Amino acid sequence: NNKLNVKYFNESSRKDRHVYPVLLFATIRVQNIHSKCVFGLILVLVIAGTLCDHWQLESHSQMELLFHSTTDSQKTKKSFESYEKSSKPLLYEILISFSVKINAKKIFDTKGTDTSIQVFHGIRVLSMLWILIGHSFAFAVQWMTFRNPLVIREVPQNIMSQLLANGTFSVDCFFFISGFLVSYVVMTKAKKHSGKPNIFLFYLHRYLRMTPSMMAVIAFSATLLQYLGSGPQWTESITMFNGWCQKNWWVNGLYLHNFVNTQNMCLSHSWYSAVDMQFYFLSPLILVPLYLKPVLGISLAILALFCSMGLTGYLTLINDFPAVPYINDVVEQAVVDKYYRLLYIKPYCRVGPYLVGILLAYAIYTSQGDIKMKKFYSTMGWIISFVVSLGVLFAMFPANNGNVPEVHIAALYSSTSRTIWALSLSWVTFACITGNGGFINAFLSAKVWVPFSRLTHCAYLVHPIVMAVLYGSREHPFDFSSYLFVSLTNQLLTKQSTNKCNRVAVHRNLEAIDNQKDVSPDTKPTLYKEFQISSDIKKYLLFKRHINEKIKRYIMNNINISIQRILMYRTIRSSDVRQRPEG
Repeated sequence: NNKLNVKYFNESSRKDRHVYPVLLFATIRVQNIHSKCVFGLILVLVIAGTLCDHWQLESHSQMELLFHSTTDSQKTKKSFESYEKSSKPLLYEILISFSVKINAKKIFDTKGTDTSIQVFHGIRVLSMLWILIGHSFAFAVQWMTFRNPLVIREVPQNIMSQLLANGTFSVDCFFFISGFLVSYVVMTKAKKHSGKPNIFLFYLHRYLRMTPSMMAVIAFSATLLQYLGSGPQWTESITMFNGWCQKNWWVNGLYLHNFVNTQNMCLSHSWYSAVDMQFYFLSPLILVPLYLKPVLGISLAILALFCSMGLTGYLTLINDFPAVPYINDVVEQAVVDKYYRLLYIKPYCRVGPYLVGILLAYAIYTSQGDIKMKKFYSTMGWIISFVVSLGVLFAMFPANNGNVPEVHIAALYSSTSRTIWALSLSWVTFACITGNGGFINAFLSAKVWVPFSRLTHCAYLVHPIVMAVLYGSREHPFDFSSYLFVSLTNQLLTKQSTNKCNRVAVHRNLEAIDNQKDVSPDTKPTLYKEFQISSDIKKYLLFKRHINEKIKRYIMNNINISIQRILMYRTIRSSDVRQRPEG
């Protein structure tokens, strides 16, 4: 950038300043016409469905008044019930499914949750918050510039940083919940259908439930995301959402992106969706024997569990992998990348919590949750669960401070920690379902968690994109602190206003630098280096021209002052010479 000709840009910008926006708009129209049509169609369906729902509600109330205006109450009731149950056209049903009113009611409705596993609502939301905090830290360190980067090295010294270091266990919470719900729902429906569920609908329902939201996020990322901002780290921050999704979007549709093109994975955080779908497709291998021959099913689940732990330990041992992803630079980045590709995102290394959830659901199903327990055993269960959870979370605290354990200890922790964490979580679930949860059950089962719990999947898909837009478009450095993430979370909600404030702040700081009179000419221009210039060439050159003009103005003012002083001095000297006597 330093070699670019500012003079040439100043001359050419006058000619092209009206052409550039037109070319940009034309590029967007040509490249993204398909995605615009899709998102436009969705918007039309949302508006049409909402209007249809509104008109249906009005006609429904009118028909109800009409039926109740008759004198025969029995005939009125039967007529109104037949009217409500009458079949409606397929187009109407499709439009209604896009209604904002209906979907909002379903999201915020907490009355229909009395028969569900209510404790999972709180676990989902807290696990999602855990993921948000961990990704916020990781992406900020990767995509933002800090004035005090050495402070980041001090983060592992705080013992509470283990919640960041072990944030990967939050994903295991979702694997546990997924395994539990699949097992419990299958057992319940198999009983209703005399052990003959429709396997085709079993797979189709899951695929149609999970795929549209992910593909919509991919379509937006691959086409429109690149035009939402700019900044020093903009290109780098959106690469895995924009460039990689343009090439490998189809792999995500097959849920194989944790095996195919893993180095350029579209929506890299969506490896969880692939692993969860693979677990779901293979779950009948455990669920069918578990329903028909419980001993065989339990034996297969335990065998798969130990095979997974053994394979995880073996891969850690032969590749010298870390026990978990550390939040320091002790382990080489090449080793960490290999750890993610070969172990972290592979289903055979993450199946432990899923199997624990399946077995617990079978135990709850067979007992119907009617298990009496003495208070002593309940208390001991909570104490053991609490101690084990803390042990799993804080066991690698020395490793994050540079004292990396030996490879066999790392292999033991890597192979067992996630299953042990799931066992601890299974006790929390078991105790809350059987009435031994106390205030913890009241907290996790609170109705306030329900709406947020229903949005966790979409939040998981979208939140890294929001972070990429926020972090990648920052045009000035930050001071790293423990309170930074609170400020960044607030900026997620007020991104547009923050950008405007940042631009005003830059100009005010530039003016403040120029107005400083106690700064020497040598040090004054260096103050401009505190501002991080956008990677966009046009913005950079405009910014550079602005700074050069201010520096030139400042230097010329000093030169003028110096010339005036010299002239004044020469005038004084000449007057002194004239006033001297000739002798």
